[in-house]
Amino acid sequence: MSAWRFMLMNDLPRARTDAETALELAAKTGFEIAEAQAYFALAHLLRLSGEGERGRELLVRCRRVGRRMGSTIVEYMSLLSEATFAFAENREKAGRASLKSALALGRANGYVYFCWWHASLLTPLCLKALEVGIETEYVKGLIHTCRLIPESPPVHLEHWPWPIRIYTLGRFELVRDGQSVRFPGKTQKKPLELLKVLIALGGEDVAETLINDALWPDADGDLAHRSFEITLHRLRKLTGAEALQLRNGQLSLHAGQCWTDAWAFERLFADGMENPSRRVDLGARRNPQPRMSPRLLEKAAALYQGHFLPADSLETWALSMRERLRNKFLRLVLAQGMAWEQTREFSKAADCYRQGLEVDPLAEELYQRLMICQVQLGQQAEAAQAYHRCKTMLMKSLGLAPSSKTADIYTALRLPQESPQSDASRTR
Repeated sequence: MSAWRFMLMNDLPRARTDAETALELAAKTGFEIAEAQAYFALAHLLRLSGEGERGRELLVRCRRVGRRMGSTIVEYMSLLSEATFAFAENREKAGRASLKSALALGRANGYVYFCWWHASLLTPLCLKALEVGIETEYVKGLIHTCRLIPESPPVHLEHWPWPIRIYTLGRFELVRDGQSVRFPGKTQKKPLELLKVLIALGGEDVAETLINDALWPDADGDLAHRSFEITLHRLRKLTGAEALQLRNGQLSLHAGQCWTDAWAFERLFADGMENPSRRVDLGARRNPQPRMSPRLLEKAAALYQGHFLPADSLETWALSMRERLRNKFLRLVLAQGMAWEQTREFSKAADCYRQGLEVDPLAEELYQRLMICQVQLGQQAEAAQAYHRCKTMLMKSLGLAPSSKTADIYTALRLPQESPQSDASRTR
């Protein structure tokens, strides 16, 4: 217990001295559970001191004692520790195997705490488990019961048990403690507008004056301030007081309490485009090849269910965020599709571009790549249909003809020409 106390105080030398004494006493008296706990404690103290190899040896002894006793709690502790050591040494496969076994054992026995428990040990393991889908419900229960809060909020993890989740891509929805918050009538319109404006302006350290200009542009300073205070009070009733932080005239969503799909999308996009696990040439060979993780980009694409706050498309305060997210989505789809093109898997690339066009039917560059893929597949008629769909959508929505680049691709690919009559019959 003394060693545990010194470890919590970050006094590793004194913690190690007491843990060694505890191991000596346990071994002399034959007190096996204390011996296993001492091995466990020393293993982690050695890891924290940079002596990981020796620490792993003690974990083997810890597990051996636990099996001799038939103790599932010692087995659980040992497996969690083996996972920690493996992930620290970039042994991903071994780490996942140990973590899977540990969490299955913990779920079966209802384990939450254990001797030498510490949030710094359990939190990264819970993060990893949710990232790869291991014992998700049990892990969410551990996070909630133990009040685990990572140093850097895992905004990329929708399944972390967030008190508040906010969906803005393709729809607007506020979820509190797992339940969608419903708003009968128009009584909550202004508080929800405040929440939308806050997210649109970045969600962090947003000046009250910027929010007031968006929501009460015609009100004088005092009236706008009073309106802001009243509306913020009403919004906190919907989200909980901790979800919104006001400091020095700047409003923020609490990153440890709130998750938004927009934040998660941008995080996954950034990590996916910079991940060194795979390199993809997106076209111009003279440019440096960006680094890309297909798995993370797929997760980002799944989050993008539509453009940012579609019901507020005419609001000027939403334009900048909408265009930023839309541009990232298009870059993401192009990166995925052109990765398939590089390996000459044109059918998969075409599917990728089609899925992108379902979300954004005005993305002209996706039509261009789709046409090229379809011709590679010998689907000239489908490529011609893609061109005419592009032409129709741009004219109907924007009053514009396809760009010269799209027209040049259409001409260069020698696609079958369609008469105006055939266009009309297809429309009918």
